[in-house]
Amino acid sequence: MRRYLFVSVLLYSLSFPSFAQNGILVKDLEIKPELGGYLYGLAVDQKGNIYVSDVLTYNIKFYSPDGALVELIGRKGKGPGEFLNPKSLGIINNQLYVFDNKLLRISIFKLGKRVELKKTINLSLTETSKDNYITPNSILFESSKRFYGIYSNGYSQRNLSEKHLATLKIINEEGKIVNDSVLTVPDQQFLVTRSGGGFMVGPLPFGRKPIFVKGKQGSFYYGNTNKLEIKQYSKKGTIKSKYTAKPNRINVTKKDLKDEIIRSHASPSQVQRASSENVPKTFPAFSWFVVDDQARVWVAVNTKDRENYSLFIFKNDRDLWQKTKIPKSVELKAIKNGYAYGIKKGKKEIQYVVRYKVKGLN
Repeated sequence: MRRYLFVSVLLYSLSFPSFAQNGILVKDLEIKPELGGYLYGLAVDQKGNIYVSDVLTYNIKFYSPDGALVELIGRKGKGPGEFLNPKSLGIINNQLYVFDNKLLRISIFKLGKRVELKKTINLSLTETSKDNYITPNSILFESSKRFYGIYSNGYSQRNLSEKHLATLKIINEEGKIVNDSVLTVPDQQFLVTRSGGGFMVGPLPFGRKPIFVKGKQGSFYYGNTNKLEIKQYSKKGTIKSKYTAKPNRINVTKKDLKDEIIRSHASPSQVQRASSENVPKTFPAFSWFVVDDQARVWVAVNTKDRENYSLFIFKNDRDLWQKTKIPKSVELKAIKNGYAYGIKKGKKEIQYVVRYKVKGLN
């Protein structure tokens, strides 16, 4: 079973604007949660309202465009409109879609002056063998009648030595899988530590990770962090476009490994295992990517600068167009209507919502 450690916060404030070095991203808003937790998904509606899922406080934080907390949507529980692990978010036709991967359901809320629960969709299980099921880790909300579920065969005593895969499946509005495998790729790499009759699982330092992002008209994007190659797929799983570059590979030092182990809250046994296992000798080519509302692809590339990513921006004709910098403490989640929205991790792992004005990319 995968284990994660979350840190909570009890803060709320707004910051004054600050400026990126080259002016492409100009920070104009930073929000520290009033009732903090662990932020995961982020979505933005056409009015610029911001919705952030918090898996530690079991709710969705609804902020106005000026950063004021408007409402906390949901609470801990198993009833209608309640959550145990709200993760993926999407907005379709002025409705907020929330996927909870513990309750295995999608909650749909009508947005407006009052946020109201409209519908709940329970997802069907996928059986791999007797008494063994896999469930989606996250959801891409393509339309009101079509979702992409990203499934992984989790770790158990029986499959510790097997190859672990991530599979993208199509789910309909009734929560049933209608296409069992649109795309299957290598899953995230984990360290497995045996202890007595049990085992522990934690991320492999600098290991690969698959990333899926929703596109337009049923398309989706996939990239494996080991290689800077982002592919756009049609809804049938055929490649439409490919975005590539060849950044310099950065060697992992002993300090980098130590910092990564501390950051991931590894146990002493995992630290020992990480030192002796075949840990990658270089950083992943990139750490995350996002597709904006103009179909431009933004990729957070690792460089010798340990404090910042080099943010590669590809135009929709696949050419590498611009480069800028962004702190490694920030992960962008959405770029639309001239703004980039992300989640920032500060000191003591306090998380913020951050917004940048995008300039000079007409």
